[in-house]
Amino acid sequence: MRWRNKMEKENRQVLKMKMWLFPYLTYVTIFGIVVFLISMASIDSMRSQLVLTMLITALHRKKVLAIETSCSIFTVCMA
Repeated sequence: MRWRNKMEKENRQVLKMKMWLFPYLTYVTIFGIVVFLISMASIDSMRSQLVLTMLITALHRKKVLAIETSCSIFTVCMA
């Protein structure tokens, strides 16, 4: 959302497509995802899937960050 607000202020021509109900639809989507995750955490049969998915996501994110920080402008990095 910060990027979109910045782009709208700097140069409107860069954004070719207007987002419907911006920023309200973004807030509704974030709220829906949070409610969904909380409901998954509260259901016993879903909790293990949530924990494992979050663990895999964290490990993948750590790997991606490690690859990004090890790459420089002069090298070609492949994930």
